[in-house]
This record gives sequence, C-alpha cells and structure tokens, in this order.
Amino acid sequence: MRRLVILLLLPVIALQGAEPAVGFLQSLSPEQRTRLGLSSLSPAQAAELEAAVEAYARGRGAPVA
Repeated sequence: MRRLVILLLLPVIALQGAEPAVGFLQSLSPEQRTRLGLSSLSPAQAAELEAAVEAYARGRGAPVA
C-alpha cells in the first residue's frame, strides 16, 4: 500500500519541479515586442496585459463596450 501511494505521488512531485508556463510577453522576441510597441510597458502595464491575454485565452475576455 505504501508503495502504491508513493508511485501515485511521483508524477505530482515531478510536476511541481516543472518550469512555469511562459507568459505572453516572455514568448515574444525583443524584436517582436519593439515592433508591437510593447517594449516600453511599465511592470504594471505588462502585468495588466498578461492578465488580459490569459483571460482571453481562457474565454473570459471582457466584452467590448
């Protein structure tokens, strides 16, 4: 029984050490960020953009007013 529990927990433990998902801005090259006008965003603006892209990707984008 103890071995079964350990075997079932191994994938969970392995996933905890995995690299976190890369955000939208980090997925762009420096050239792409410059071309898109995103290279001069403040940290707060970058966080807002990341949150908006994540919400859109999950289908929870804000409706256009």
